[in-house]
Amino acid sequence: MARVDSRKQGAPPDLLIVRHEGESATFPARPPRLVVRLVVSIESDSNFYAGFTENLSESGVFVATHVPLAIGSTVELWIYLPHTEPICARGTVRWQRRGSSAEGTPSGVGIRFDHVSAADTARIHAFAQARAPMFFDDESPESPRRTTLKP
Repeated sequence: MARVDSRKQGAPPDLLIVRHEGESATFPARPPRLVVRLVVSIESDSNFYAGFTENLSESGVFVATHVPLAIGSTVELWIYLPHTEPICARGTVRWQRRGSSAEGTPSGVGIRFDHVSAADTARIHAFAQARAPMFFDDESPESPRRTTLKP
């Protein structure tokens, strides 16, 4: 007999996990998100928008913008990485967020990538790897003072 599990913490509100008796619930690993501010251009069927990324991964992006895009809308995106050609992608608006000055969060939309070339996916991955902070463990006598390195 199948049953519906409770919603996964942090999952989109329309995601329900269904499993059969005796099966354990397993969730696919989510690609890590890079907190980064990049310029983004978005084109829908009838409009052109500009915004900034708040975070980026190989599977999607959050775009801070004051113009709400309808959930389910298909959009074309151009994400402008520094010193290179923009990433071109097609995606679907999965969720919206209303900004809050009290919480310091901007308005915007979460977009899941539906199509990104393999080359652009590799560029996103390389960009994220180059930006990942590296830490040294303070506890090790061989380690230097704890330092964050930025490329």
